[in-house]
Parts: sequence; structure tokens; C-alpha cells
Amino acid sequence: MGERLQEGLPKKIRAWVRWGWVCALYFTGMLRWAKRSLAAQQGVVVLTFHRVLPDDEFAKTFSPTGMVMRERTFEEAVKYVATHHSPVAIDAHPPADRTDSGKLCVAFTFDDGWADNAHFAAPIARKYGVRLAIFVCPGRMGLSFPFWPERIASLCEAAGRGGYLAQIIERVTARAGRKIESKGERGSKQAEVQLIALLKTLPAEQRGSIVTDLFEEFGHRLEGENFEMHSTMTWDELQELSRQGVLFGSHTQTHQILTKLSADAVERELMDSKQTLGQRLGRPCFAFAYPNGNWSQEVRASVAKAGYTLAFRNVPGAWTADTDPLLIPRVNVWEGTVVNPLGRFSPIAFDYAVFWRSYRKDKERTEASYPI
Repeated sequence: MGERLQEGLPKKIRAWVRWGWVCALYFTGMLRWAKRSLAAQQGVVVLTFHRVLPDDEFAKTFSPTGMVMRERTFEEAVKYVATHHSPVAIDAHPPADRTDSGKLCVAFTFDDGWADNAHFAAPIARKYGVRLAIFVCPGRMGLSFPFWPERIASLCEAAGRGGYLAQIIERVTARAGRKIESKGERGSKQAEVQLIALLKTLPAEQRGSIVTDLFEEFGHRLEGENFEMHSTMTWDELQELSRQGVLFGSHTQTHQILTKLSADAVERELMDSKQTLGQRLGRPCFAFAYPNGNWSQEVRASVAKAGYTLAFRNVPGAWTADTDPLLIPRVNVWEGTVVNPLGRFSPIAFDYAVFWRSYRKDKERTEASYPI
């Protein structure tokens, strides 16, 4: 109900309305009730992060808003979980086999394998005794600007400044056969979000062709931009983190949305990444995360056939003994989900974004399974 009330309101007002709803849940005891209900299931709430950046890089990144968290916010979140909950590692054992102090179990995972995971996130996690799991794409390791959403975002931002945003929108929508809404050159952020969403719906080959052609036509206008912060970690960094206890899993070979690929291409993405990681790490790769969270029964069957024993999607919920091990829920966490309207980390906001959403999603699934 709280999220529906926010629709159509200006951004700042939405933030305060959301905060009022969160505080109401806290003071009525509903957040504590949700946490107790999740803990009673003896499961794990799995968190998904992507990028952790210091303030200066946070302000400049081309990564989508829902992928980025400030370094200081991440440290507060890790400290909060380590102090008040039970941080656990992702491993091959079912949650029911875990023994803990009775606190709610929380696991930290990262997708994509950005270099900042090694530079900023991992040292913070190690400081508080939290073991991370990072899902990487072997075919995108050690690259600058490795993923197409950041490429599109960089083009949109430069086009908004340079007055040619309409040309980029026209190129993409003509090739995709669909239109988007735009507020002119001042709507570069809106266009960026809509173009990325549109491109995600396209087959991988068509999307790749469009992005490549856009960069050939407009990429020269990005000269002078610093893209170093948009790099994935190197194999040396990955192996060092592995020695420190970080668990690595597959996120496909090249970060393809598997539901947009042929069965043969899906198999290659799954097997190539699994084999490469196994060779690089000297141990079998058993964990997988679906890119963009997209899966189907056919894709799930391919994941099982490839030999993965755990696979994670992007839907809130608790990972319990009854959970399909190849469809484990996770909660996406980013800066805006865990701070108050003044931009400071808030345990209440964290509990709402992580535990309330997981509790509500589990409740909806239970009610759907056992209708009254």
C-alpha cells in the first residue's frame, strides 16, 4: 500500500511519503514482526549489490541508480547486519543445515564483478567478518566500460549536453520498432532509463548491433571522459579475493539475458563461464545468478543441466529449506533503499527495504498457494 501511494508524486515528496510509511511500520511494530516471522523460517535473506563507490565516483558514475551505493552507506549497512543479525556465506548447504544464535541470517552477494567490489566493498566486508559472494562474467573481466547499459547512459548524458539526444532516440526507436516518451534535450536521464529498458527487451544480437552502431556514430563525442571507474576486476584481483575467502559464482560468460537467447547460446553462456571459473579458481563453480534476474523454466533446466547446484534470481523473499535451489530469492539493495530523506543510512529504511519486502513477498506466495 505504501508504495502505491507514492505513484505520481514528485521525487522529494515521494521520499518523505515513503519515509512516513516506513516509520509507521516501525512504530507499530510491524517491521519487528516481519523480522521475527522470517527468522522463524530458519532461512536466509540474500542481498544483491552491484557497485560500491566513494562519493566523488558515486556522483559521476554512468551505472543505473538502482545499482550503486556510496562506500560510507555500504559500511553502515554491513556494520548493522554484523551487529544485529547473523551474516552467513553462500555455500552448497541448504539453509536448514545452518546453526546460528537465533538471529535472522543475511547473506551478501554482488553481481557483475566490478573493480570497486575489490577496491571498496571487500575490505569493508572483511573488516566486519562478512564473507561476500560475487557473481562474475569471465568474458568481461578486466575491461573498461564492459556492459552496454553504462555505454548507453554515457551517450545519453553527452547527447543531453550536446543537443543531439533526439538523434540517439530516433536511431534506437527506429531499429527497435518502438517509441519512447522524451522531454527533449533536458530529459537525458529519462531517455537513458527508457532506452535501457527498451534495449533489454530485444534479442541479444539486435541489441548488440544497435549499441555498436551508436558508438561508431557518436562515440567520438565522449573523448576526454574518464571511464576508469567503469571497469571490472582483473583475474589477479579475483584470485586474491578468492584466497581471502570471497566466493565466486557465474553470471554467464558475457552477461547475456538468457531468456533472449537460443537454447544453444544459453548452454554456451552457462558452460563456458562455469569451466573458466573452475580453471581459474582451481575448484568447481557451483553457484549462478541470472543476469537481470530473467529466467524461464527452460533456462532453469539448462542451469541444472550445466551442473550448478545453486542459482539466484532477483525477487525478494527468504531462502528456506523449501526453496527451489535454482530459484533462490534475493533483495536488490542500492543507495536510495537504505537511506532516510536526508541521505543518511537508516536501520529502519534497511529493515523496510530488505526484511519487510521479503516478508510481504513470502506472505503473497503463501496466500497464493493456499487460497481461502
